[in-house]
Amino acid sequence: MVKATLFARQIFTLATFIGIVSFAWPQTVHAQEILTKGTYQQVPAAHAENDIDFSSYHKSWRIGIQAGLSYRIAFNPNDMPPQVDNYLNKLKWGINVSVNVAYFLNEGKFGLGAKYSFFGTKNEDDFHLINDQGVSELVTISDRINIHFAGPAFFFRLNSKENLNAFVFHASMGFMSYQNQATLFQDYTITGYTVGVCASASYDIATSDQSAVGIQFTLYSGALQEYTLDDGTTSQKIVLEEHEYEGLIRADLSIGFRFMK
Repeated sequence: MVKATLFARQIFTLATFIGIVSFAWPQTVHAQEILTKGTYQQVPAAHAENDIDFSSYHKSWRIGIQAGLSYRIAFNPNDMPPQVDNYLNKLKWGINVSVNVAYFLNEGKFGLGAKYSFFGTKNEDDFHLINDQGVSELVTISDRINIHFAGPAFFFRLNSKENLNAFVFHASMGFMSYQNQATLFQDYTITGYTVGVCASASYDIATSDQSAVGIQFTLYSGALQEYTLDDGTTSQKIVLEEHEYEGLIRADLSIGFRFMK
């Protein structure tokens, strides 16, 4: 009787030990069992990573602000002395700042808006020139040129498949103003106005559901056919011959921010 009781206690102790070990020991669970028992729930990948909606390029409003370098493509007059040619070449390089606003229709592909841009450059150098008395003297020549463009614009936006990036193209025809504060023996202000056109292509990368960064390339075209020359005392209108037109063709490369709403 004592032996039977002892054997029963040993069996109970062993069963208890096996039960504890079975509960605590890591168990292999098959995927089919999880799916069958309903303990598996799939989480969409997009929401598992973050809660940001990158559908920036389906929004109606887009505001782009950018700045960068510019180069005027117009040729220098022929038979210029090397120093003058070098001086004019330095004036071709400048900086640009531009802003464009667009409202997109047709599911965000086509849009209408407006564009403004500024181009600025300056240079200064000393030259030996012959004055009115026929005497050579050292003269400082300087130019500070500002060109503004403003006008309505047509936009086209091509989204990537994931809506994370977009190509944005736009074309515009508008008003161009030219101003040069120059010095040659005395100070002059040269101003003129003309019609210009521009076309650009930009590549935008979304940083949130309402903002992006981008790079933009733009071409401008226009020609100044007349201008007003003001020396501070008198002002006169100068009409240029066709071969004397002041070319306003230039290329801009800029980077900036875009805001969508």
